[in-house]
Amino acid sequence: MEFNELILKEVIAKGILGEKPWDEIEEKYLVINLGISANFEELLEDTTREGSLTFGTYEGVPVAVTTIFPGTLSLEFMMNVIAKTKVEYVFGIGAVGALQDQVQIGHILLPIQSFRGEGMTDYYAPKNVPAKPDELVYKELVSKLAMQDIGYHVGKCFTTSSICTENDEFIGGLVKDNYLGVDSETAALFILARTFGIKSVALLVASDHPAKKILAVESKDYQIAYGEGLERASQIVGETIVALHQG
Repeated sequence: MEFNELILKEVIAKGILGEKPWDEIEEKYLVINLGISANFEELLEDTTREGSLTFGTYEGVPVAVTTIFPGTLSLEFMMNVIAKTKVEYVFGIGAVGALQDQVQIGHILLPIQSFRGEGMTDYYAPKNVPAKPDELVYKELVSKLAMQDIGYHVGKCFTTSSICTENDEFIGGLVKDNYLGVDSETAALFILARTFGIKSVALLVASDHPAKKILAVESKDYQIAYGEGLERASQIVGETIVALHQG
């Protein structure tokens, strides 16, 4: 057994799954809180927990949920383990820094593509491979959002691995290039899912606005808007899972 396979099975998988073998994970749908605390778990019934995963049902459909630390490394661990299970769909719910004027705190962004600025995905795919969501699942998400009274935006995002270097020059360049938002996980989610044959999408909620130097923590109204955005994102994910399950 190669060293990477050994550490995946004996260390990483046990940290994620606890004592549950990966071939016993039967759920087709996984929701990953990408470095944030969304409330999707609260929407589940008949929940149990094993390792870092919560298992339950959403309107009768078996679903697994987990939360990872911000950034790409913990997401890489998660996706490599999930690739050994029967999971077919991964939904990422995360935070994003808004870059364009029309994007407000609490609005939902659906990345149609995310620029691979984080570096980790270079180990999994050539640099010219775009990081995109699954087209059919993406269209289902858009159709669900279109039926809601929700502020949402479709476009391209930028994934970085260095929040602390997002200075005015960097942010200004992203704004000029018409990126809707900047985050830390989306490109990695799309490329890793593609690598492992898993269908993935991401719903990102604007938590701040780097271009305007606005932080949600500065205002109770912003915090409420952000929280409501996460709730709506969780609801849309649940409705999409039910629609996919029903075929």
